[in-house]
Amino acid sequence: TFMTIAWLALAMSGAFFAAWMKPVLPNGEWFIAHRILMAGSLIVGVLGFILPFIAHARSPTPGLISFSSDGKNTAHFIIGFIIMALHIANPIIAIFRCNPKGEK
Repeated sequence: TFMTIAWLALAMSGAFFAAWMKPVLPNGEWFIAHRILMAGSLIVGVLGFILPFIAHARSPTPGLISFSSDGKNTAHFIIGFIIMALHIANPIIAIFRCNPKGEK
């Protein structure tokens, strides 16, 4: 549920504001909305990533996600780690981005 909210609601809305709302909101309001939505996506996504590990640590019964040695070798588990690393790296990269109006 957290990942669905993070990706389908917040991240997609943030991308929409960045791609389509610049002409409609030219004074920078689009960027404020984009930044809020993407930060929300990161927070909710990290929660959705961490909460299954906390739930498993408190009650290590088999559930939908297996944390046994076999479960850690599934595509969902491996790709999930890669995607979360990229999701966390995205705002860090944005901090070091050059000024869009600067010299090229």
